[in-house]
Amino acid sequence: MNWFNLLYERNSGRADEPDKPRPEGFRLFVHTFLRNWWGLIGLNILFFFSCLFLITIPAALAAVTRVCICMLRGEAVAVLEEYWKTFRECFLRSLAGGGILAVLLALTGYGAVIYGKAMAENGLLAAPFVILLLVFLLLLMSSFTLFQMVVFSELKISRILKNAVFLTLICPGRHLLVLAVLTGLIVLYTLCFPYSTVALATIVLSAFGLFACNVLWPVTRSRVFLEE
Repeated sequence: MNWFNLLYERNSGRADEPDKPRPEGFRLFVHTFLRNWWGLIGLNILFFFSCLFLITIPAALAAVTRVCICMLRGEAVAVLEEYWKTFRECFLRSLAGGGILAVLLALTGYGAVIYGKAMAENGLLAAPFVILLLVFLLLLMSSFTLFQMVVFSELKISRILKNAVFLTLICPGRHLLVLAVLTGLIVLYTLCFPYSTVALATIVLSAFGLFACNVLWPVTRSRVFLEE
């Protein structure tokens, strides 16, 4: 019965009272997490199973982004309803943007690996290795805001990709913070495997999504949507 309520209950958490000032920064993340932890578990389970087919990963990322930002806004979110609505409506747009980005990541990542191995014999190849590695990291960090624009804007995919890279370049600190947390979670997961798989399937993915949106949504909102 608890699992049924987790996935099908009307709302995740309560809407914030409009008269009370809302916290900002990291306190907003903690505040939102504590108010919506039950819904975040349901969101994590939805996302985890939605990603079993690789082609559905971009749409799942878009849906998680939508739900997390709604939570950060203080809205009472119907997780299942909001998730699948966004999943369906943004499937093609997210697949196009995510697909292009995935191809670019694969090409730059593969190139960095090849040059990384070859530079052991030829030091001159260190330059293209560093360039490809930096481009790979830039593209990876750009993905953090890409799905925010896929969900909340009607911009063309080419413009969204350009904006995502632009936001990474003008606000590298916030993007590096999210990347550092992601790297730490990957290391922690590897060290604690296989026991960490339980946490990954129940709360880690949605919690990271909430954290990333908390850090980067203000940048996207102010720079792309021109909202303070």
